[in-house]
Amino acid sequence: IKPLSSEHWIFMESSRAPDSSPGPRRLLNVSSLFAFKGNNYLVQLGSDSISWRRQAGSGRTYCLPFAHVLDVRWYPSRDGASFEVFYCDVPEDDTSDVVLKTASFKSLIGPEESQNWVESIREKVFGGKSVDNRRNITVLINPFGGTGSGRSIWQSVLPIFKASPINLTVMETTAAGFGEHFARTADLNKMRDGLVTVSGDGLLNEVVNGLLKRPDWDFARRISVGVIVRNSMSSSINVAICFS
Repeated sequence: IKPLSSEHWIFMESSRAPDSSPGPRRLLNVSSLFAFKGNNYLVQLGSDSISWRRQAGSGRTYCLPFAHVLDVRWYPSRDGASFEVFYCDVPEDDTSDVVLKTASFKSLIGPEESQNWVESIREKVFGGKSVDNRRNITVLINPFGGTGSGRSIWQSVLPIFKASPINLTVMETTAAGFGEHFARTADLNKMRDGLVTVSGDGLLNEVVNGLLKRPDWDFARRISVGVIVRNSMSSSINVAICFS
């Protein structure tokens, strides 16, 4: 997270003119006051990030790119005025791990403002897709390949998947060729938003071959395929997404 200099801020009144269009109102490039860690913070929703800084006194400004946001959740069953942003704190280099974090904000106005912010952030992050329309992703784990660390690798990244709006189907391979058979015969609806392998390149190769051998291969090849591996030169986890 990099500091954002003050000259990049766009200050606007938190009150907004009524929206005559149907549906919930949207917040675009606005700022409002929220309670954050016991202090009042000025929070801004920009075109590609959400930023916040203390209202009084000096201090750093936090800038969170939407690309690092996993989910944003509103809790009407609580006080109704709070929402949480789940995100990955991504280091600038490869010397440290990505850390899963949350930032909780409480509106000083009321529940309606928090709900509007949640809807606007979701629209920015998910491209207008309703949060109820969760992504369907299938994960194939090879517990035997390479150093045999497939299960431990998956457990290390599982919290990130749980913090995201995803319906997960997780399976372990049982024999050579399992990945190809699964990709060739499985219900594509369960992996329409992605098929991820936790393995080396062997299982990934099987999956790609299986998708291309399907009768509906022209549709299947459009499914995003990802691989999660452990770097053989270090203990870090590398993630590579391979799009069609």
